[in-house]
Amino acid sequence: MGGRKITATHTTENLKGSVTRDCPHGDVLLPLMWSLVVDELIGGLNENECYILGYADDIAILICGKFLNTVSELLQEALTMVQQWCDRIQLSINPQKMVIVPFTRRRDLRGLNEPTLSEHTLHLTTKVKYLGFILEGN
Repeated sequence: MGGRKITATHTTENLKGSVTRDCPHGDVLLPLMWSLVVDELIGGLNENECYILGYADDIAILICGKFLNTVSELLQEALTMVQQWCDRIQLSINPQKMVIVPFTRRRDLRGLNEPTLSEHTLHLTTKVKYLGFILEGN
């Protein structure tokens, strides 16, 4: 953590400092701190025709559309925004922990391209294990 610089901005006020301690995973302050950090990203994604759900230190990007190629383009744009934001604030994402779940009645998903993040292809799936439950997309 040593040497990492931070800037907090509220309206026109900027406060700069350096980080001397971190927040251990599972700490009760982690969701609040993550919300403060990720707020800028969520705002930018919401302006880009995405719906964003945040919970603790996770986010879900939801994209609705009628045409699979349009949905693919919007998803790739959103992931590019996420990667650029992470690069700028020096955070990283583990692509192996990401999943893409198409919720549709269509059986033919040709045209729904698998997006990339940090040069890793993110694969489509119909099942996601979350908190002990299995969510299935049709």
